[in-house]
Amino acid sequence: MSTALAAAYSRHVAGDLDGALAYYTTGLRGAQRPEPWFSVASLLSDRGQREAALVCARKALAADPGHPDALKNLGCILYRMQRFAEARMWLEAAIALRPSDHEIAFNLGATCYSLGELADAERWFIEAVCTAPSDAHHARALTQLAYPILAAGDYRRGLCAYEHRFAEIGRTQVWELGIPEWQGEDLGAKHILVHHDQGTGDDIQFVRFLGLLAERAEHVTLAVPRDLLGLFRWPFWFPALNNLKVVDIEGDLPTADYHSAICSYPRHLDLELPPQQFSPYIAGSPAELEKPPGTQLTIGLVWAPRPLGEISARRSVPLGLLLELAAIPGVALYSLQVGAAARDLEAGPGVLVQDLSRQLRDWRDTAAYMTALDLIVSVDSAPLHLAGAMGLPCVGLLPYVPCWRWGFHTDRTPWYPSMRLLRQAAPGDWRTPLHQLRNLVQQRLGRETEERSDGLDLCFSGVPAEHQRRHCGGESLHA
Repeated sequence: MSTALAAAYSRHVAGDLDGALAYYTTGLRGAQRPEPWFSVASLLSDRGQREAALVCARKALAADPGHPDALKNLGCILYRMQRFAEARMWLEAAIALRPSDHEIAFNLGATCYSLGELADAERWFIEAVCTAPSDAHHARALTQLAYPILAAGDYRRGLCAYEHRFAEIGRTQVWELGIPEWQGEDLGAKHILVHHDQGTGDDIQFVRFLGLLAERAEHVTLAVPRDLLGLFRWPFWFPALNNLKVVDIEGDLPTADYHSAICSYPRHLDLELPPQQFSPYIAGSPAELEKPPGTQLTIGLVWAPRPLGEISARRSVPLGLLLELAAIPGVALYSLQVGAAARDLEAGPGVLVQDLSRQLRDWRDTAAYMTALDLIVSVDSAPLHLAGAMGLPCVGLLPYVPCWRWGFHTDRTPWYPSMRLLRQAAPGDWRTPLHQLRNLVQQRLGRETEERSDGLDLCFSGVPAEHQRRHCGGESLHA
């Protein structure tokens, strides 16, 4: 090995990608072995230079067509480019040459999940669990195994595997209090502390079962981030639960007999999941909404989730595509977007969308404005969960590879019956779901168009009729 390549490998392992790339550039001149090529391919992929990475990966394979690591590397790069069918082909070729390889099996599980092949994803993640070289790898594979199981609707098995997520994510201060984790023990005369897990969407989705928990325990304390306190303390939320207290998770926490993360306690309640019956379990007091003359339909928009790197980018919708809704006569658009993405309106789109971000101090404010709107359109983020939990008419815009909770191959979700799911038909393709959204809005306005043949409409089945009338002017649209 040349000294340049040795230096490149050393800096690559140390995380100095710029320094490693400089040495790779020198060391790759005349390189005949595949290793430096698939190493630099991995580096370029990590830097987001996927096309260059793909060329280097193919050079590695050309140097040794039967090298399992070259095949695996090519498959991984294609996966990160969202070319999932091609990625699967090369990863299957790699594992045929190196059976029981943990990394290849793990990557095949992720690839099959992305293709919606849930049974195959489960099979490969089980293989990854069985071949894990360390406890950390074992826990990571078990966590990933949960996703295809949950997406297929098997919540009993899926939530059990999902418990291993704490090997990968940061734990809140609750875990440092020395309180035993609840595993289904009798809660009579006991106090249980239920606490924030990962994201606000998880809090909103799983808080619905606290009423059942409160029937078992003498005291229940819910610890959540400060911006959720107003929402979860709102008097219409579980008004009969005198033994429930909501506190700031960053404040002083009470002494309790047990604790449980908010995504964990439901699996010990002997529930049928997903729930077969639904009633809105979060409410808000409608805010005052300024409407332009001639407005027939008010739509709230959320086009970006909280920043999560590559995952967040794939979930985000270009604001410009949503602005096409403003061209429909009678439609008024309102922004429920907060965070850095809210500044997208400053470049000019603000003339078409009324910005509510300054009024949204916390989630109670968001609920108030949602209640005043006719339709909520959101990417996969906490506002989508909130609209669904309130039983409001809402549309979820989903990327090609969705979160497990939305499943695959369906435009409905039993978690939120008032929600319609519109999905990318191909990775990165927002045109298709937004075309469907436009048709849906036109139907809601009662306008006959050629696109009506898509058969898209809003369905509020499962939401009490009086709640539908409150938000939809007495109209009820069904598939």
